[in-house]
Amino acid sequence: MSTTNKSKSPMITTGSKPATRSGTPTNGDLMQAITGMQASQSSQFRELQMSLASVTKQLADLKSDNLVLRNEVSSLAARIAILETDHIVPANDDLPTKVLREISERNSCDLSVIAYDVPESSSSSPNQRIIDDTTELSKALSSINTTLPTDIKVVRLGGHLSKKPRPLKLIFKSKDEAANLLLKFRQSIRNGCNISNSLRLVRDKTSLERQLLRSSHAELERRKQAGELNLVVKYINGVPSVTRMQPKNGAAGQR
Repeated sequence: MSTTNKSKSPMITTGSKPATRSGTPTNGDLMQAITGMQASQSSQFRELQMSLASVTKQLADLKSDNLVLRNEVSSLAARIAILETDHIVPANDDLPTKVLREISERNSCDLSVIAYDVPESSSSSPNQRIIDDTTELSKALSSINTTLPTDIKVVRLGGHLSKKPRPLKLIFKSKDEAANLLLKFRQSIRNGCNISNSLRLVRDKTSLERQLLRSSHAELERRKQAGELNLVVKYINGVPSVTRMQPKNGAAGQR
């Protein structure tokens, strides 16, 4: 039985490239994806830089606030030590408690300003008295081109013990409003502005500050009666103290 060998035909190839399979990314697709990733990373980096700058600023503000608080605590501790020396505050009262109480009261006082010599309303209506007091105060402040906020609260302090107007407490919504009013008032006084009705504005004081001030004035009177001259109450490191008046420029050389 004979077998026949069949020769296979050779495959014919051409010079053309094989077709790209469907879904395979091209170089253009890859470059577009890389560009998109770079843009996204650049955006995220900018956001990170902005966040870092914000955190850095907040940290600086926190350090500043902490320094102010530490200084206030040191000042309060010094005042309390003076009070305890003068036997004004019982020695068995806990110092940290007094410091915290003073800080809390100080924060409240920072919202307030005390006004003196503001004509007092004679109305029997509480609401009308508030309106009259606010109007009188606004008139007095008009001489320094200052207007009061509409949401301010005014309260008369003390009872009717004399014909003199009672002090008027101004309570603001923010510490900045109270501080700005005091600053503008003091600048006007230094510039020789004629304040109507002999108006006086001072910052509100805590109970401890009032005790210290009364103690200093009592000491001033005792020393004056003992024959000491040229004494005055002056704030030194935030604490009222009795000290001698410094001679004015030129007076020291006159003998």
